[in-house]
Amino acid sequence: MFDGAGRFVSAILRPAKRPSGAEIRPHLRRLVRAIQINWPNIRILLRGDSPYCNPQVIDWCRANDVDFIFGLAPTTTLRKHVADLEASTTARFEASAKTGKVRRFKKFVDGAASWSRVERIIARVEVGAHGGDIRFVPRLPSRRSNPAPDEARGKAPQRRPQRRFRPSKAYRRASRRLDGNEAYAARASQLSMHEGSSLQNT
Repeated sequence: MFDGAGRFVSAILRPAKRPSGAEIRPHLRRLVRAIQINWPNIRILLRGDSPYCNPQVIDWCRANDVDFIFGLAPTTTLRKHVADLEASTTARFEASAKTGKVRRFKKFVDGAASWSRVERIIARVEVGAHGGDIRFVPRLPSRRSNPAPDEARGKAPQRRPQRRFRPSKAYRRASRRLDGNEAYAARASQLSMHEGSSLQNT
């Protein structure tokens, strides 16, 4: 896990398989509690890829007033919501000069059978020279006044945690010069944390 600036926060050594909500939730509970003890007024935004978008984690975040933006793995049901948009976006690209990409967005309400409630979902349909790409992400609560850049673009943060694993050595070196109060300014009003499944023991 990394903070919004890419600094290393924590890691768990575990088997290299998709984590379940029962595994993720206790780790989040301990981590969020530790942060809130030091900065009780800070708002926390959790960002993660599709393994974190499960009912146990979403319900825990909502019950504990923790904001989240998790990627949703595409399913047949989700893709049905954007079938027409995907076709029209492809047609727009084919009719264009094909020098860039065509992106379009749609929002709808849906939820898996295992979820405790339906969620507002944003879909981003992108078509370019290398084909199409569709991403789904649950919408954040409307009370958030400053959405994360990825949220504003309807982008699920699926690959960013893995990329941010690479510079962690530099942050470990820097940590020798920083204590906890310096690493996270106490005056900050929001902490964005990125979760990823790359921190695994294979």
